[in-house]
Amino acid sequence: DIQSRIHKSINAYLSPDGNKYWPDPSSERQENRSSRFSVGYENKMSFQFNPNDHKIITMGSCFINEINKLLINDNLLHTIEEDNYSRSDHCFPVRWGTIFNPLSAERSLKYYLNIEQRPELLWSSKHNNGINQIYDPFREDVYFNNLADFRLEAPIHRLNAKNVITSATTFIGLFSMIETWITNDNYKLPLSRAPWKINPLAASPHNLTYPELKQSLLNLIETLLIHNPTCKIFLGVDPVPLHATFNDSNSILAEARAKSLLVSATRAAIDQISKQNIVYLPTYEYVHFCTQKPWSVDERHINNDTSKSIYNLILDYILNYPHLINPFC
Repeated sequence: DIQSRIHKSINAYLSPDGNKYWPDPSSERQENRSSRFSVGYENKMSFQFNPNDHKIITMGSCFINEINKLLINDNLLHTIEEDNYSRSDHCFPVRWGTIFNPLSAERSLKYYLNIEQRPELLWSSKHNNGINQIYDPFREDVYFNNLADFRLEAPIHRLNAKNVITSATTFIGLFSMIETWITNDNYKLPLSRAPWKINPLAASPHNLTYPELKQSLLNLIETLLIHNPTCKIFLGVDPVPLHATFNDSNSILAEARAKSLLVSATRAAIDQISKQNIVYLPTYEYVHFCTQKPWSVDERHINNDTSKSIYNLILDYILNYPHLINPFC
């Protein structure tokens, strides 16, 4: 161990392949004369994936829906087709909805694996199509025609979710927010996002702290591995910025705070567990530091070319980690 530490110390900044240097095409160092934008994943499309060998499930924020569409197109998303009781405009392994933060992911896993319960907390709104519908506040944009449909679907959906979680070969989690609303009952559950039309006495806004984020990620990993010990786990940060914030600042400042805490907590949780099948997925870094023009015209959402590049990066990590050769430049 001492010899290893001496070796690392002496060779800390030696990197013939350029991996330890910030890419700089104007550099005098030959090994560093490359651009961080020069080689992306947009043309790296040929991956030898056998859908029978890879059952990938995902939880995450809005951007995960773009990844799910591409996984479905390649027959790689591990899904169970659900009945017509519930509706959603997005793609998921089962209809568990968009999951914005690690606490929501942790508590969702525990619910689906019968470790925890959820109260029957519902709300109604006409915001989707002008027709009054029932919404589940723990499943973003999942809605029902009536209460009877919700009650018919709940046990079926829970069993479907348990089946995809316990049989998956790969779990991908990309989260974007630290802002959530916690129910004011004994369950103390995070709502999927904003409570909108829910009685404001039902839940309170809360910024997840670094210790809370890290502990939620540790609990998520532990829970998943107890019920699916061979599953590979890839965790990262959703690169899409916040749209709005309940903090006493603008959304840009809230976004910087959220992403910095999520990156730090995710890396720390993975480092603490230190297993080869639990990997940090650098989706946030790839968009913000290694893609020259990542944004769509609204300057917030990621354009199609970048989405495909990130998708290929994810496939490369699943197939080849830890044997990647400098994936960014």
